[in-house]
Amino acid sequence: MCADKDVAPGLFQERSARAFQLLAEAAEEAIAGTREVSGTVRIGLPALFGTYLVAPRLPALLQRHPKLCVELVTTMRQADIVERGLDFAIAVGALPDSNFVARPLGYGQFVTVASPAYLASAGCPNHPAELAAHRCLAYARPDDRADPWNFVIDGATQPTDVPAAARSDEMHHLAAMVTAGLGVAHVPMFAVADALRCGAVVRLLQAFEPPPKLASFVYPAARSMPRRVRHVIEHLASSDSVLPGTYRD
Repeated sequence: MCADKDVAPGLFQERSARAFQLLAEAAEEAIAGTREVSGTVRIGLPALFGTYLVAPRLPALLQRHPKLCVELVTTMRQADIVERGLDFAIAVGALPDSNFVARPLGYGQFVTVASPAYLASAGCPNHPAELAAHRCLAYARPDDRADPWNFVIDGATQPTDVPAAARSDEMHHLAAMVTAGLGVAHVPMFAVADALRCGAVVRLLQAFEPPPKLASFVYPAARSMPRRVRHVIEHLASSDSVLPGTYRD
């Protein structure tokens, strides 16, 4: 095989490596029916998805495929799929990079909540504008992108900047802080579902709640998908259990 003189050496090497990868994956598919699903699948995801979505579904998956290993990597950076050698990621929101493919997983509702004790001392906000007078517990994105609270006001979704009394880059922390009575939080409903059920927190501003956010499986568009990765995605996508405040099309 000779390199095209018009193709840069680096690009030629990349294409050659890709060709060998495709051949290897084709061979894997050819013998797929004769052996078990095996190997390691590395998934990038926010910590909440690892706790509430993936971890509860792993026992059934690994019981069915005992030679499979699943590795969870906490990240919200799509670039980590390539930089950290992930097989795919679970991401929330729109897909900014056209080099990746998104397969919808489902939709999740964000809710605004506070504890009864906090509301007894600070009062209950009846409009998003009133949050300026409250202690708000804000999410600090690891990728430094702004993360305003979204509300539907006058028929349109509007980002609302809130004064932060405390911040965290982990939704688990925000759920714990709001349950402890520190202030008002805007979090995925499934993160505080138990607290809502037992009355430890109260749902606020329901008339202004934003549309649910889409969560997707994300993987590089130019990469074919090994059999073991497809099995993991199909298992997570086909699970009968649905988290509180989520739904699928």
